[in-house]
Amino acid sequence: MKRSRIALTALAVVAIAGICWAAGAKLIVNGQVASTDVRVINGRAYAPLGDIAKSLGMEVTKTGTTYSMSIPGGADQLQGKATGKIGDEVFSGKWRFQVTGVEKAGEWQEKYYQEGRKIKPDKGDELVIVHCILKNGVKNKSQTPVLTERMCGNTALADDQGNSYPPKDFDARQESDKIQSYASINLLPGAKIEFALLFTVPKGTTPKSLVFSEGAYPDDVPSHFTDIRVDLTQ
Repeated sequence: MKRSRIALTALAVVAIAGICWAAGAKLIVNGQVASTDVRVINGRAYAPLGDIAKSLGMEVTKTGTTYSMSIPGGADQLQGKATGKIGDEVFSGKWRFQVTGVEKAGEWQEKYYQEGRKIKPDKGDELVIVHCILKNGVKNKSQTPVLTERMCGNTALADDQGNSYPPKDFDARQESDKIQSYASINLLPGAKIEFALLFTVPKGTTPKSLVFSEGAYPDDVPSHFTDIRVDLTQ
C-alpha cells in the first residue's frame, strides 16, 4: 500500500520534538524508534506520515488530497463510546446500530438516496463501502435520524496505519434532499433504515474501525450526537 510521506530537511528535524535520523534508515523520536521505513530521495529523507504522527501522539486525517496531523479526538480515539464488531447490534440508549458488511469498489451507484447518484472516489483512490442498519431504539416515540455527510459529527473510517477518513457520502433515504434538510425518514419505534457509508481512501488501505455519530433531527443537531465504534477487522 502506498503511504503518505513527509519530507524532513535537517532544519525541520531539529525543530520537531527532538526528531533525528539515525544510521540504518530509522527515524528516532525522543529516543524511541518511530519508523524503520526511511528513504532518501535526492538528498531528502522521507518517512511515512502515519509513523511520524503516531510517535507524536497525533493522528492523520485525509480530506480530498490534503493530509492533516492533529491531536486525537476523531476515529478510533473517542472516549465513552459504545463498541461492537461487524454483525453486532450496538445500543446507545436511543438507537440500535449495526454494520452488516464492508466492501471496496471503484465507484458506487446510490441505491437508497432518492437522487440515485453515481459516487466516484478521489483521483487515485478507491471506495470503502460500509453497509449499515439503524433502528429506532426508543419504545414510545418516533425518531428521525440524521444521515448525511453534511452533518456527520465524528463519523470516520480508521485504517491499520493510524489514518482516518471522513465520509464522502451517506447513501441514505432523506426526508426531502440533502440540500434542504439534515433529516432522513421518520422511524416509528422499532423501525429500521438501511444505508451505506462511503469513504474515499488510498488504494490498498486496510479498514480497521468505524466511528459512527448517531443523532435525531432536530433535537441533536448540531452537537449532541452519540458516537459508536465498530471493529471492522473481525
